[in-house]
Amino acid sequence: TQKNWNWEPLMESDGRGYFTRQEHVTPHCGFTGRLYGLSEAEYESFSSPWPDYDYCFESNFVLDKTEVLATSDLQKMEVELFDSKFTSLLPLQIQWSIKSGFSEFEFWYYDMALVIAMYDATMLVWRDKILFNRIRPTTVMQELRGESTVSSYAGPGEGVKTMLGKDWNPYKRTMPHAEYPSGSAFFFAPFAG
Repeated sequence: TQKNWNWEPLMESDGRGYFTRQEHVTPHCGFTGRLYGLSEAEYESFSSPWPDYDYCFESNFVLDKTEVLATSDLQKMEVELFDSKFTSLLPLQIQWSIKSGFSEFEFWYYDMALVIAMYDATMLVWRDKILFNRIRPTTVMQELRGESTVSSYAGPGEGVKTMLGKDWNPYKRTMPHAEYPSGSAFFFAPFAG
């Protein structure tokens, strides 16, 4: 039978006996919020392309990357930095403003424009996350690799170890929402444009 590659809630544990099952967060955001920078017509005309994942290829890619990350403090530090939108986007904006020689007024003008762009991007990404409802990499790995052994990141201070695919977990917690499209890519897009 064909696998349903839709988002599924994960069972999470704190490692000390506390378990919880995820619920999809903020499913209403892309449908009930107010737009600030986009018109309704612009909002309605935008759509993310249909995701065309090769999950076998993607799972191999993730395993390769997490195996390298397991022994690289630099990569772990970069993941920590860019995982926090506050500690990555704000310094980027400040550096860009200084490099561009902006006045205080220009800084706040562009700050407002970026905040509006990120807000509208949030509306778009959450709408499409619900519409596409794609599975998260953790679930793909655990279901696709299941009883097979994999070599990957094994947890803080553990380095690389061999484990069953169903026991694999990423370096960072898997957030409780659909995978596609990427919220981080949407948030960073206004900075790139």
